[in-house]
Amino acid sequence: MAADSIVGAVTTGLSAQSKDLLTAVVAAINGTATVTDVGTSTVVNGVDKSGNSTGALIAKGTGTTGTINDGSVQIGVVLPEKVGLNFAGPVKEVSAAAAVTYFKELIAAALPSTNTTTAVVENRASLENAVSLASDGQGNSLNVRVIGITNESTTGKSTDTVKLSGSATGNKEVVAINAANLAKEQTLILENLDRVVLVNDAKVQVTGGAAFVAGDNANQSISGGFGADTLVGGGGNDTLVGGYGSDIFGFVGGGTTNVGDFNKAQGDKLAIQLTGVTTNAQLISAVTAIQDTPTGMSVTFGKSGTITLVGIHIADITADMVQLSIKS
Repeated sequence: MAADSIVGAVTTGLSAQSKDLLTAVVAAINGTATVTDVGTSTVVNGVDKSGNSTGALIAKGTGTTGTINDGSVQIGVVLPEKVGLNFAGPVKEVSAAAAVTYFKELIAAALPSTNTTTAVVENRASLENAVSLASDGQGNSLNVRVIGITNESTTGKSTDTVKLSGSATGNKEVVAINAANLAKEQTLILENLDRVVLVNDAKVQVTGGAAFVAGDNANQSISGGFGADTLVGGGGNDTLVGGYGSDIFGFVGGGTTNVGDFNKAQGDKLAIQLTGVTTNAQLISAVTAIQDTPTGMSVTFGKSGTITLVGIHIADITADMVQLSIKS
């Protein structure tokens, strides 16, 4: 269907916000657009002038359950009423280097380097670090998408399910998810998504296979599942819970990171990434305070923030439990 004929064809009964989203997506499509039904909702997608995929799921009815097919990417969705998505990314699989370049170009457009206010500089740095951590070293066949959650409900319930699923097999996905419009009471469930960059405040639960989730410097709660997960707090006030499996908890400085279930017996590790710290001696020198707590221990690195570990005390820490790079 020609892109310019879509708006009138599918907007019956849509809210003003949904119409605006649809209009913006259609305007970005260069040429033919595809319109499909996913559950009771409508997905419109196509290719923009840069040759990248762009599209949106326009929420209708009481909720959406189904699969979005967008080029090389298939994303399963379970969404409550009035929650939709917009998405974009390279049409074909790309290398890790190309994925980082794609993400950083989007970051530069949203947070230009000409803006030197402290909040913008810190947010830009946290996002660039998160996309590098999620993408670097992951090979030459990555399915890359940016997904934004749209939400017309101002009173989301904690029982509402907002779930995004990838494939349990095949090439890796690297997905950046903007959770700014997720209702405070809602949990974002990520199932079989290999590598995720989490943007803005959110409460996240990982299910399925092992996952890598790296946050920006917002305040985030990230819980792993049954796999060997890597969970990275990006510099806000973050809570990380690994669940089962041998998990890696990443600390990149800034804010406070609380690790809720550090389990030495399961092989959990702490991965620390601080500027200028590349050796154990430098790490020790960076510590400005360390103390046991009733439930574990806390370590402060001056202005670089504090990490609290629940489930382990100072006397239990051994060198092999700490690494100075975040890899998985």
